Amino acid sequence: MAKKKAKGSIIYEILIILLVVALIATLLYPKSVWKKIDLESTICHDQMRRIADAEALFISFHGEFNFDTSLVNVIDYLRADSLWIQDSTMATMRDSFQVKLLVDYFRNYHDIATKVATDSAFYLVDHKSDSLIALQVDSVFDRMLGNLYTCPTSGDTYRVEVVDTSSLKVLKIFCPIDSTDIETINKGFWFRFVGGGQLKNHGSLDNGEPSWEEKKRK
Repeated sequence: MAKKKAKGSIIYEILIILLVVALIATLLYPKSVWKKIDLESTICHDQMRRIADAEALFISFHGEFNFDTSLVNVIDYLRADSLWIQDSTMATMRDSFQVKLLVDYFRNYHDIATKVATDSAFYLVDHKSDSLIALQVDSVFDRMLGNLYTCPTSGDTYRVEVVDTSSLKVLKIFCPIDSTDIETINKGFWFRFVGGGQLKNHGSLDNGEPSWEEKKRK
């Protein structure tokens, strides 16, 4: 006949299991917090670069000869302007921009290495004559353009400024995370005290030059 365990022994075993689970959680949770911080920072940097690319297309081909600081006009232009199907040069430029957005999509949202992501992006854009691939490209393109409005961490709209000198117009793009966002998020119990997270502004692009130090991408 099997021996019955003492009630106190069972309680101790449960407590030990709970302590082991808690220990594992305290080791894994901070890692997930910092992974999220790094990913959102990378996405924000990529989006600021794509905004700069989009503005360059807008000012080159739209005929307004000025950047769109609201982002609304430039993104609407990229989505649906008839010029993209009327001129082969413009179509090529738009294809190049689509490739960049697709590469960002594969790397940042699917964790695919840069070489594979780039090859996949070129393949999809080169085979847009296939209706199913065209739908896939359009879907990703639309999603990624929608993302360009806001920082993935704060959800606030990017700040775009134009410095108009006598010789040229300089475009500046700023991550919208401000001191209030930083203070609020860094006060979060799970984020700061349990996860060890620390939020910072993601930086800016000044005439294409990033304020952040470039990280090696896989």
